[in-house]
Amino acid sequence: MQQVFADVFSEMGGSIVAQEAVNVGDTDMRPVLTSIATNKPEFLYYPIFIAEGAFITRQAKEVNGLEDTILAGSDGMISPDFLEAAGDAAEGMYISGPNLNFENELGQHFLEVHQQKYGEPPISAFHAHAYDATNMLLNAIEKVAKKGADGTLVVGRQALRDALFATKGMKGITGTITCDEYGDCADPQIVINQIQKVDGKLEYVPVWDMKKGWLTGEKAGEGGETGGEKPDLTGETITIYHFGDLSGPYAAITGPLIHGAEDAVKAINEQGGIFGAKLEIKFADTGGSVDEAVAAYDRFTSEDDNILIMITYGSGEAEALAPRFPEDKIPNISAGLSAKAFYGPDSGYTFGLGPIYPDQIGLTMKFLAENWDQYKPAGAGDEIKLAYLSWPTAFGQGALTDESRAYLKDLGIEIVTEETYDISPTADTTAAILNAQAAGANVIWTNTLAFGPAQILNDLNSLGLRDQFVVAADNWAMDLSLYAFLADPAYGVGLIAPFPYLWWTDTDNPGIQYAQKIFEANERPAAEHNVGYLLLVAGVDLAKAAIERAIMDVGYENLTGEAVQ
Repeated sequence: MQQVFADVFSEMGGSIVAQEAVNVGDTDMRPVLTSIATNKPEFLYYPIFIAEGAFITRQAKEVNGLEDTILAGSDGMISPDFLEAAGDAAEGMYISGPNLNFENELGQHFLEVHQQKYGEPPISAFHAHAYDATNMLLNAIEKVAKKGADGTLVVGRQALRDALFATKGMKGITGTITCDEYGDCADPQIVINQIQKVDGKLEYVPVWDMKKGWLTGEKAGEGGETGGEKPDLTGETITIYHFGDLSGPYAAITGPLIHGAEDAVKAINEQGGIFGAKLEIKFADTGGSVDEAVAAYDRFTSEDDNILIMITYGSGEAEALAPRFPEDKIPNISAGLSAKAFYGPDSGYTFGLGPIYPDQIGLTMKFLAENWDQYKPAGAGDEIKLAYLSWPTAFGQGALTDESRAYLKDLGIEIVTEETYDISPTADTTAAILNAQAAGANVIWTNTLAFGPAQILNDLNSLGLRDQFVVAADNWAMDLSLYAFLADPAYGVGLIAPFPYLWWTDTDNPGIQYAQKIFEANERPAAEHNVGYLLLVAGVDLAKAAIERAIMDVGYENLTGEAVQ
């Protein structure tokens, strides 16, 4: 566990200054702690168990150089026994582990029955996991057990194993349990707790949730780094700025995103805003022009010298403004999933609502390479020959970078032609398709959306060539907006695209329920019940959470874009 932590921490830009080990049963941790202290660490992580963990926690406070080091561990130290053994030295420490606040009927029923039977709540961090694992095993036994003529019950090992692997959609205390091919069945619900004194007694207080982010409130962060009491900001206004195309070629596509953002802001205000402050959202129409987007940015920043957050919708403006956001210290939440905007040398303040396009083409082509026998067109050879047919824009060309080209080459995939076509619902892709055919292509990738992939599918069918190509596209193509432009809905069958988010049909998810409620409350048309609307509800929720966290960290009077970032 510590090695995985070290690897991920390093990937995120952290520096590992020491890696040490202790033995089960060790009680004097001072030698190893003294060695660690020479490197002046800011953070000490030890994912071990109660006894040894308590000794490290107590003795770390006695070692010169570790007095101000943040201490952290994992679920092996979630126990009243650890709090007793570590004592006050544990106060302020961070502990990761399963979220024990299971907000479902089964979990509540379990706690009630446990209290009735044992007179106390569960003391283990894994009571719910044990309950779900037992039910999972019993369900599998029930499916495969056979009763012999003499009454003997026989449970075949392989049959039991197969039944366990086949577990799908089982409702448990810990979530919905579905096993993958590796036997990983968990529905992860991870939180980070901080050990705090509550009414004079040490408790594990959740301060971060993997699905909700940093938590705020009277308990989360009392005396910790996440701040204290929630401020009352009634009468204050917090502004979010966004700009996109409502009058140019992307208008029909951008509209649902903008409406999703506006409706989400309205819902937040109806629920009390941000600590009482009202959210305001200001929009500028760019007409699909990058120059107009830059002009809108200049106008907004000249009017407000302390912008906390912006939202952009296209790759072109995200790339053009990538160096401006860190220069002005303004976080940008972007639907333009450009690698250049996210990871360019002058970027750093742009956050995406999905994976970058080079990753999307890489993932999709890897999937096809691994399953080519299943998906290859009749008569196609054993090698994938890729034609890249797309728009001549930052978005349209966004999937091809030096890195993605190299990755495709490593997969054994050859790009045999690169063609462009107009950004128009009436664009003719016939010439591009025929060039792809002449080059020997058997897969077409288009980094477009709505009418973009629709035109390729329409023209392929008109030419009688649909069965000669696998057609694949970016995430935005797999959306209801595609069907508004298909000559026949059946033409959409077979389109392959990554789908990196939940969908409106995932009605058990609280986030989907929230978005659906907002959508219905604002009486949006069915055509906008798409991915754009959904992601911007999530994007505004992300902005709200970041602003709230920044306020708790630095205070409203010190609130800046840098604090939000």
